[in-house]
Amino acid sequence: MRIGKAFKGKFAAVDTALSGKVNTNFSNAGKPYVTETYVNGKNWYRKWSDGWIEQSGYLGVGADNTVNFLKAFTTTNYNVQVTGA
Repeated sequence: MRIGKAFKGKFAAVDTALSGKVNTNFSNAGKPYVTETYVNGKNWYRKWSDGWIEQSGYLGVGADNTVNFLKAFTTTNYNVQVTGA
């Protein structure tokens, strides 16, 4: 099948319009992007392309004050912040 010049020109226009844009898998993104997420009720985490992991959850009043993370951190360099409801 032969493709006419006008049709080829439309492909060139699309290629030009997409030039410099982020790939669908974000492999050429200049900034960190979310690679994994999980939500279970009030507990969740997000893992970023640069390795950063952020997590949040709910610890009820009168709970035993043990915090269990949904996603294991790669180091012990983290902090826990608690706010009142």
